[in-house]
Amino acid sequence: MIPVSAPSGSKPQSPWKMLYAMIWLVFLQILVAVPPLVTGVETLVFLHVVLGIAILALAHMDAGRLKRMAVPDRIRRIARSTAQLASAQLVLGIYLFLALELEPGWGLPGADVVLFLHLVVALAILSQASSTATAYDMWEEREFEPTDAGAPKA
Repeated sequence: MIPVSAPSGSKPQSPWKMLYAMIWLVFLQILVAVPPLVTGVETLVFLHVVLGIAILALAHMDAGRLKRMAVPDRIRRIARSTAQLASAQLVLGIYLFLALELEPGWGLPGADVVLFLHLVVALAILSQASSTATAYDMWEEREFEPTDAGAPKA
């Protein structure tokens, strides 16, 4: 495995910046989703969808980039599961949108359950993205190596 490099003449994008950006995008998306759920305001749905697509793309880009890098397997697995959760979130989001937008008589069943699952998966993505970013950052800074300062005193 070799580190990913940028084309000549361009500055490589630091992986940890992209990983931490994912955390903030997910956090923002959750905040954007709360007002429509609480107040019934639907003006933020478009922003929620755009952020969701950005998160899906970023999750798969992060997983792909880490797959090509010489990082510990655990970090790769967490990033891959985050991308899989983001893909599942897309399916849940489409179902939820259709269930809520169709006429009441034609609505799809289980919108409440899917809404709950959508929230649970969003929180799982947030925690997985946080875990990936922190683990990568610690690995990059060589914080995994044992030190005498952390050893218990006898």
